[in-house]
Amino acid sequence: MVLRRARRREFLERGSTIPGILEHLDIEEGSIDLAPGDVVVLYTDGVSEATNSDNEQFSDPRVCDCVASLPRTLTA
Repeated sequence: MVLRRARRREFLERGSTIPGILEHLDIEEGSIDLAPGDVVVLYTDGVSEATNSDNEQFSDPRVCDCVASLPRTLTA
């Protein structure tokens, strides 16, 4: 996910499965432009698909909300 300086969220649409788990794998390549103040967040579906005691998933929107709520002055 890319959180733009203006707080707009963007998801990277290209990709593949985890490299190394399949012998032959076609990996899509893509590129995006980043500007000062943009934040790139990498996470696995283990975060967004984690469930609570009611079996509700954490979800991509909640990951986005968590990242967006962090101070922009934090570093990696």
